[in-house]
Amino acid sequence: MGLACGGSDSTPAADAGTDRGIIQPPPPQGDASAEPSIRLSVGRATICATRNDTVKCWGTNRAALLGQGSEDDLPHPPPGNPLPGTWRTMPSIDGHACAVTAAGEVSCWGDNAHSETGAQNAPDGGTVTRTPSVVSGTQGALLVSTGGGFSCAAFETKVSCWGDANDGRIGPSPGVQTTPTPNLVPGLEGVATLESGAAFSCARKHDGTIWCWGSAGQAQIGIPEGSSDAGGDNERHPIPRQVAWLRDPRSLAVGSSHACAVLADRTVACWGDNSSGQLGHDPQLDPSCGSGHECNGKPTVVPGLASVREVALGGINSCAVRDDDTVWCWGTNTNGVLGHDPALDGPGSMAFTPTKVAGLSNIAHIAVSGNFACAVGRDDTVWCWGANSYGVLGLADGSTSTHTPVQLSGL
Repeated sequence: MGLACGGSDSTPAADAGTDRGIIQPPPPQGDASAEPSIRLSVGRATICATRNDTVKCWGTNRAALLGQGSEDDLPHPPPGNPLPGTWRTMPSIDGHACAVTAAGEVSCWGDNAHSETGAQNAPDGGTVTRTPSVVSGTQGALLVSTGGGFSCAAFETKVSCWGDANDGRIGPSPGVQTTPTPNLVPGLEGVATLESGAAFSCARKHDGTIWCWGSAGQAQIGIPEGSSDAGGDNERHPIPRQVAWLRDPRSLAVGSSHACAVLADRTVACWGDNSSGQLGHDPQLDPSCGSGHECNGKPTVVPGLASVREVALGGINSCAVRDDDTVWCWGTNTNGVLGHDPALDGPGSMAFTPTKVAGLSNIAHIAVSGNFACAVGRDDTVWCWGANSYGVLGLADGSTSTHTPVQLSGL
């Protein structure tokens, strides 16, 4: 998924005004001179930190997800060896990871069970790409996103995807189950943001419209304008369709099966799966969708959340940074991922009203996974909270989780 600091709103070089190194997101409103040099991207139990054109990753190394060749887990603080190569974008991390190289090609590594790294599986049946490997046919890529068993890349005039073709997640691909070859997703020229979830993707164009494709079981690709049914369907949607009812969206973020956009008036509107209140309202207000989960395909504004600068999503949780540099989160609070004691929440550790993460100030960007979240301060400090699986948060006392943000050193 595109779970990365910078509001999950990856921006190509034409927008950012850069011509080499890491493509930075637009600076936040306010003091641009205080923009941090560190960017973070996160997976289920993995963190990658990007500074200039180098990347360091740590956490779980299942299927060689850290890109160093081995499968040894690496707790925080990370080792001195950076990810091989030089990079134009931060990695997008799921069960595998991909990033755009300084040469403008997509390179992927990790789990390749569905050809999602773009590599043909080894003759011995191996399904792991142990070190970054360039995906053929991706020269000129500007953006990349990873989802559940698939990857997508945006170019100046198109979007292509590869890997698992189920649910239409890689676009129209009749008779294809998996492919390592980039497959054209029609109608997506001029893409400014590209984000992928468990089985769907969304793209925000430079004209401000948002288009989604893939699975619609939780209404995560939105519903057609004028539809009276806000629930999802079990059809595959390989052709992108525009998300209706959005008022001039300025940024986009995607979770496992939900999505949110920051609107021109600086409010946040969300749609898709709401089983844990990750859309920002009581799930009982929504229809029952696939697997009995509540969902809503019509974007609804998150109440009580204004002056938002960026939003980032995890599996079934959401967070936002406001103009006053504070962080607010809502959805499931398992392992304290919302930044407060789960004992304060109702049944299921769910909080569908945004709550402020205590102890954080002067925050520029956030990165959110389903298990933990991190914030980068304007002074380059990094703070994380939630699950400490595989030692990813480096908690000195060996705790398995924390709802109080802790500072990560050694970056």
